[in-house]
Amino acid sequence: MKALKLQYIEDKLGKKVAVILPVDDYKNMLKRLEELEDTIKDMSEEFDIPEAHQKLVNERFKKARKDPDRLLDWDKAKEKLKA
Repeated sequence: MKALKLQYIEDKLGKKVAVILPVDDYKNMLKRLEELEDTIKDMSEEFDIPEAHQKLVNERFKKARKDPDRLLDWDKAKEKLKA
C-alpha cells in the first residue's frame, strides 16, 4: 500500500482538526473499506452464533456504554490477570 499524501488543518493552538487527502486516495480508501465490509459480512455468515450468546454480548455492551469508567485498558487488565 502506498503512503497517503495527507495534509492537515490545525486550529489556532496547533491541534490537528481535519485531514485533506487527494480525491484518488479517498476513492481508493472507500473502495478498500467496502471490500473489507463485504469480507466481514461474508465471514459473519459462516458462523451461527446462538441467540443467548448474542444477548449476553449485547447486555455487556450496554453496561460498558452506561458506565465506561468501570472498564480497564488492556495493560491494566493484563496486570490484573497476572496477579
